[in-house]
Amino acid sequence: MTSMLTGLSVKTVVDGVETSDGSGVWKMFMILAAIYFVMMFVGHLLLKKPAGWVEPQKTEKGKGMIDVIKSKPILNYVGIWVMFYLNITCGLALISQEKAIVKCIGLVGMAGCTAYSLLMTNQLVNQLDGIWHGSISYASAHEVGIGRWLWPVLDKARGYLSPDPVTSFISISLFAAAFILAMDALEIRNVPGRYLGSIIFIINTGILSALSYRYMSPTFAASCFLAVLSGFILVKTCNGEKKYRAAAVCMSGLLISFMMGLYQANLGCVCLIVLFYVMRRLCEKDTTLRELGRLILESLAALIVGAVVYYIMVNISLKYYDTSLSGYGGAENYGLVETALHLFTRLPSAYGYFVDYYRNTSIKISYFSGKLYAAVYVLIAIVLIYTFFRLLKEDKIRAVLFAVTVILVPAAVNVIYFIAYEATPQIQMTIPVSMCVPLLGCICLDSVEGIMQKWYRPVLILFMGIVLYGNYIMTIYDQQAMYMGMNSLKELGSEIVAELIRDDLYHPYYKYVFVGKPSDSPVFAKNEVIFNRANRNAAVGTWTPDDLRWVTQSWQGFWEHEMGNRLQVAGDEALNTALEDEYVRNMPVFPEKGSCALVNDVVVVKLAPVE
Repeated sequence: MTSMLTGLSVKTVVDGVETSDGSGVWKMFMILAAIYFVMMFVGHLLLKKPAGWVEPQKTEKGKGMIDVIKSKPILNYVGIWVMFYLNITCGLALISQEKAIVKCIGLVGMAGCTAYSLLMTNQLVNQLDGIWHGSISYASAHEVGIGRWLWPVLDKARGYLSPDPVTSFISISLFAAAFILAMDALEIRNVPGRYLGSIIFIINTGILSALSYRYMSPTFAASCFLAVLSGFILVKTCNGEKKYRAAAVCMSGLLISFMMGLYQANLGCVCLIVLFYVMRRLCEKDTTLRELGRLILESLAALIVGAVVYYIMVNISLKYYDTSLSGYGGAENYGLVETALHLFTRLPSAYGYFVDYYRNTSIKISYFSGKLYAAVYVLIAIVLIYTFFRLLKEDKIRAVLFAVTVILVPAAVNVIYFIAYEATPQIQMTIPVSMCVPLLGCICLDSVEGIMQKWYRPVLILFMGIVLYGNYIMTIYDQQAMYMGMNSLKELGSEIVAELIRDDLYHPYYKYVFVGKPSDSPVFAKNEVIFNRANRNAAVGTWTPDDLRWVTQSWQGFWEHEMGNRLQVAGDEALNTALEDEYVRNMPVFPEKGSCALVNDVVVVKLAPVE
């Protein structure tokens, strides 16, 4: 902060040393005073008395403080003080890192906004929930039913609207802040590594996917930030006094419950921060094994506190919304006992999902093949193996524990699959695992020493640069697929409306069924290379024609949010009937005459052949 203030000073250079006369300090305060005066005066002019309110005329003594408190539910005051406590504690935790964080967030945020400019300027969304909801989110009973109790609160706080580019800018800033906070928690000092790692994290298809769910991208981002902040508080207070550590456990537990109340998949971020911190401290003599063991116990205590608060808040929310846990994703079956029963059966899956992510097949994360990540992990393994053998000579127990932390990395980032044992990886759930390469790369750049520095650091930085390039190109493919797909879908929609009007089938009382994959329509223009390379959620218009979850909601969202049209899409039953109807199977394909027809009281539009 000092350098920011003295930036307005008169600087001179004497014998190669730059000095400042300090005059920038008073100038800065004068500028701030003028700005604050204008803002306060404008606020004064805008303030109005409530309608019908008059000055009190009574002279007798009013209610005392205790009487005032008793006049409102005590939970109101508890909530106010909890939020005040969170605000002050987080502020104190971050203030020492203020300048570095602001500077790095600015650079990383600019990189993210540049990389995702196509999405932000065209308000692009994916073809799943993104197109279903557009920019409007009214989270309520459904979201609470899957355990996301804080989501409705966040939606209400932002007025239920998520217009771009502002929404994506806020989300990118939160993601960037989360990763920079993670590096500060791990005390990563290598400057090139910090910047390169941050940009690698912010430019990846997992972040892009989160942004393409525009109506909930701030929910994803806030969840990630809270998860990292929870881990940050735990590791930064592990060597403090007992009373501060106890407060940190409670604070971290609250943050975990808030994070889970927004989006549960980011729980892996907390585990990863603590695990990597233990890994780093095992290599240092200034931290005893007892202190590290205490940190692990405190982290487990924070998870328990978070789970208890989360359980309480979910049940309160379920009662408030008069609903129950949903069957979506098996949410109604999850619990402590179920997690314990499925612990060992899910262990191979957690490691398998980790390997599959970097194989770059089902979820596409890079323009290059998975061999690039294999090469990067070989480079990372060189330092990890070297560190292991160095520790083995000095302290066998530390060496064994170091190896255990390395082995546990896939389980840590995929910890959510132990709890949600019926879940399978979705691209928006990959934020924790996407942190591994940039964080491990930064740790290796920090840890390498001796003669290895001369060749290892340039080689690893080069490979991380290639990873960044591959990530960037892959995000461009996904954005271009969304852009081309949405444009083609809008053109197809316009042609459909025109044909319906000509056939006298365009009426607000009609319900419509759309048969066939939109991208297979002769009217739908697409680049095969881009669509084949892009992730499935980004290739707008390629939803499977008999996937009821996609077809009805995606079409309804498209007409309402993208076309501004009130066409009513018929439900799943009508779609099933149309798919099985022999007359529909023999109908010509749009835009041929007869491709739009009234069948079984619904208007069927056949876009492409179906099997």
